Amino acid sequence: MSTFIETCGINAAIETLLRDTKGDVYIVSPFLKFCNRFKDDMIRRNEQRYETYIIYGKTDLQPDVSHLLRDLKFVHVRYCEDLHAKCYCNRSVAIITSMNLYEYSQINNEEMGLIVCSKDEPETFEKILNSVYRLMSKSGEVELSTKKSVPKKSKSEYTVGHCIRCGSEIPMNVLKPYCDKCFKSWNKYHDAKYVEKDGFCHLCGHSNPSTLEKPVCRTCFIEHKGLFMQ
Repeated sequence: MSTFIETCGINAAIETLLRDTKGDVYIVSPFLKFCNRFKDDMIRRNEQRYETYIIYGKTDLQPDVSHLLRDLKFVHVRYCEDLHAKCYCNRSVAIITSMNLYEYSQINNEEMGLIVCSKDEPETFEKILNSVYRLMSKSGEVELSTKKSVPKKSKSEYTVGHCIRCGSEIPMNVLKPYCDKCFKSWNKYHDAKYVEKDGFCHLCGHSNPSTLEKPVCRTCFIEHKGLFMQ
């Protein structure tokens, strides 16, 4: 069941997400201007080599934010021009809220939001993650510098993928890189680290020992690092 939260609760929930998630975190916010606590959390996550994916829009990154993110190897920044959604999530919890990741909003505005957990609302949670991935796939990489950052247009947008077990063509979705038949078989054990020894890359379809956590081959991941979860 979803949990309703307001301004202070939203701040606390986002801070907990950044601080405690031992894995990927996804930040979707049109405006980015981190408070000091969130800056520290981002730096700590980077030191622990946890990936953080950021999608922003509406305005260029300010030099101080760009400078911070430029030095964080495990933070990947993308730009979506028509972005208005705000969502902060990992693979088990999503915070859907009116709050931008903007210091003024965090301190001065009256905000509302919901926390959705995958174990309580799996279908709703999957839709949220699918929407986040769709935004990642349509957005462009950002070249970070100490000057205002200029977003690039996305080089490509993929819609067709491959089942990592049988290799058949399926809709591109790294959160569910199996066809329906193979997913039913995999779901009996539900092991995200299970290696498909005779498997396939979800993007290019070439032979690859894929897992649910790492569904693309190394070549595709390096070439399209900002698009895929790892």
